[in-house]
Amino acid sequence: MVTYNHAEFLGEAIESVLAQDFADWELVIGEDCSTDDTLAVARSYAERDPERIRVLSGPENLGGRGNFVRTLSACRGEYVAQLDGDDYWTARDKLTRQVAFLDEHPDAALVFSACEMVGEGAAGERRVFRPPGRKPRYEQRELLQGNLMSSCAVLWRRPAVESYPPWFLDVPVGDWAVHLLVADGGWIGYEDRVESAHRTHAGGMWGSMGELHRLEQRLKVRPFLSEHLGLGVEPLARAADLRDRFCIARELARLGRHREAAGHFAWCFQHRADGESPRPYRSLLGLLRSRAAAVLGRSQGRGPSAGSPG
Repeated sequence: MVTYNHAEFLGEAIESVLAQDFADWELVIGEDCSTDDTLAVARSYAERDPERIRVLSGPENLGGRGNFVRTLSACRGEYVAQLDGDDYWTARDKLTRQVAFLDEHPDAALVFSACEMVGEGAAGERRVFRPPGRKPRYEQRELLQGNLMSSCAVLWRRPAVESYPPWFLDVPVGDWAVHLLVADGGWIGYEDRVESAHRTHAGGMWGSMGELHRLEQRLKVRPFLSEHLGLGVEPLARAADLRDRFCIARELARLGRHREAAGHFAWCFQHRADGESPRPYRSLLGLLRSRAAAVLGRSQGRGPSAGSPG
């Protein structure tokens, strides 16, 4: 459990571990010099259950990736479940079911389940995040399309920390990279039931990003993953980039940034042979509409489209 400024949520995260009907676990909490009471909350639980709960802390902030590596290196179990300090488990048998799955499938590298995405406040949006297809089995190469799973919904076989390649410290989205690296060891299992909750809030690293930023981050992550998997995945990577760029173009158009949207629609149309989706006419239609909107905006004396660079 890596945590930073999660004092408001940390107790619920730890309580959801304590509530598990599977008892053979240790909880290693990596606290990263929070400016609130996160460390005090973590230590209070460690004092109550010192045999199973350990708290790591230090004089310097390591950042999310450094804190993750430090915390993972202190884990001693055969399997690892990651639960950030602002998430929580909702099923008491989450560990029991997933441990049994990996015990029964020694050639599987990890198993995951569906996850509820919980917005801020009592009226926050709630939706269930499931992988495309809801298949019982996925392969490592399919992770090129996107991160199929939320980190709090996964159980994986613990690799040696030193096995992480140097690029891991530089990749923009660490959870996605972790899942792909762990999947070096086998296939990926999926159970279609909700067992965990991931908070999307302003203080969260992923939840604080807007949709456009998340899509842009996906484009930045994929070259790292493609390089790790080798040349044979280039067609898959190009097709995934095409889909993401089309989504970026649509989001830019929705935000009124029509000139930028036109550039991305044009890219999609020019590279239409690299993937089956989206269909070429959709890119061409988006291009024409965005160019028209940009011209119309200028002709009406509004200058550059709203949100676009001056």
